[in-house]
Amino acid sequence: PVESPADRAGAGLVIARTAESALGAPYRYGGATLQGFDCSGLTQFAYRSAGISIPRTAAAQQHAAAAVPPDALLPGDLVFFATGRNAVDHVGVYAGQGRFVHAPASGLGAS
Repeated sequence: PVESPADRAGAGLVIARTAESALGAPYRYGGATLQGFDCSGLTQFAYRSAGISIPRTAAAQQHAAAAVPPDALLPGDLVFFATGRNAVDHVGVYAGQGRFVHAPASGLGAS
């Protein structure tokens, strides 16, 4: 079945709000719970709150995702980064209004 834009937006709000609710949780490599998150664990946790299963790693999440132009991002969309040598190794959740929530090595943050 094909998702309608309204369905995507509704689930996206749940995802974005869940990611925002985790602000302040500690960083934990491999973590995917409120006791600690890494970047892809946070996105997996947020998507699970909307009943959506996504792969575990940032690279696998990017591989499974459909590309969206930056000007078409909706809350809940994943945003990917290559912080090292060209390969995607970081992911966050777009929260709207040019902000995203992610789990940097120093702890959860909103940018």
